[in-house]
Order: sequence, then C-alpha cells, then structure tokens
Amino acid sequence: MDDKIYISLRFLGLTKSVSSKEGYIVLLRETEGKRCVPILVNKNQFETISNVMTHGDAMEGLYQLVSLHFGVDIESIVIKGGNAGIYTASITMTQNGVSKTVDTDIMLGFVAALKTGCPMLMEQQVFDKYIGKEIRPDVVAFPVFSLTDKMLEEALESAVKEERFELAGALRDELKRRKTLVEQQLDEPQEIDGTEAL
Repeated sequence: MDDKIYISLRFLGLTKSVSSKEGYIVLLRETEGKRCVPILVNKNQFETISNVMTHGDAMEGLYQLVSLHFGVDIESIVIKGGNAGIYTASITMTQNGVSKTVDTDIMLGFVAALKTGCPMLMEQQVFDKYIGKEIRPDVVAFPVFSLTDKMLEEALESAVKEERFELAGALRDELKRRKTLVEQQLDEPQEIDGTEAL
C-alpha cells in the first residue's frame, strides 16, 4: 500500500439522525477498539447499503463471475474523509498480481466491503479527525466540519432557538468558512487546456 498508518474498521450499524432530516449515518468502529466514526450518506445510499446488509442484492452473481472468470479480487477499501459531509472510497483490486486503485463513491466502497469481506481501512490521521464523540452509548456527535451545509443550517437554527449561543457561534463560523472557501475558489483563475478549441 504505502507508508501511512491505517485503522481497520468494521460496520457497527446504520442509523438516522434524530436532529436532522438529512442525517443518514453509517457507523463504523475500529476493529481493535471502541472508537466510532460516523459517516454521512444520502437517503438512496443508506437504503442500498441497508438492503445489501439485510438481503444481499442482485449484483451478487456479477461479483462472483468477475472474481471467478477474470481473477479480479478486491484487496481493500480505504474510506476517505471529506469536508461538508462528503466521503469517498478507494478500492484496490488485483488481477494477475497487478494492483489497481480506483476512487469511487462511498456507497460502492461500502457495498464492495460487505460483499467481499475485504479489509475496510481509514488513514489514522483522517480517523482521528473524523472520530465521533460518544456522548452516551446510543448517541454519537459529529465533528462540525463533517456535516453538510443543510445539516449545519438546521443545527444553527436549533441552537439559536435553544439559546445555545456558543454552539450557534461555532456553527455560524463553519458556514462562513465554507462560504469564504467557495468565494476564493471562484476568484482563482481557471487553467485552460491549450488543446481545447475556444
């Protein structure tokens, strides 16, 4: 792989946020410990992952055919954290001793891990950043920067109503930080590929 340190993860379960309409969550726990990382997914991703966990899916035969006839094996899945609640995965596959890594949607990474039982990993630095804070055995809090914009706005509205001004300030600061980043990216000159016609 590389010289980075990775945390091995396992599925803990699926849940829906009680505080947000947008909060569909896959909970992962480190294999050798009790710390959890909550991963946000959208409703369609949540339902697909849930179906695969409980019933399998129609693609099972295809996975087996590809593995059997083409000798493609999935070696590992690396979950990559992203700001604003966007996660991706890298799937490393081998065929005839040659490894290839493909970046993909988080749902495909989860489905591949469920189907093959291959190791599911997260770089330790990313894991430490995205780890959820366990408030009670049944409640895990997300780091603010890992929430979607919509979830931040909902949480801000709720914090103001409940007069939790310190939390409201942190949420407002995160929304401003994201807006500033977007504005800076829009102001940067775009590179033009000289081979494209104008």
